[in-house]
Amino acid sequence: MNSLKKLVIFEDFNDTYIAIWQGVHELFRAEPVRIANSAVTRALAEASLTLEYLSAAFIVDAGPFLDACQSNSNWTWKELVSLTITSRQLVPDGDPTNINDMLE
Repeated sequence: MNSLKKLVIFEDFNDTYIAIWQGVHELFRAEPVRIANSAVTRALAEASLTLEYLSAAFIVDAGPFLDACQSNSNWTWKELVSLTITSRQLVPDGDPTNINDMLE
């Protein structure tokens, strides 16, 4: 039986730090936008089925996370009380149709 009920993961990804390091050290190469790893996203989506609380800020993106969950109709959250995830869609100039589709 899995006794883990609360999982909080936070990846500190700040594009300002990247810009500073790229200006200081030419060998430092990083993408200015963090792309979530699909295997990590899928694993956290699967783990969320037995959790009460999941917070995975900046390590997964809401769209692929929710897509992974919807890919199997047996996925239901019987215990989940709180879910905190981030999305690249939720920006001031984001497409309202894409945002609504993701949230639905």
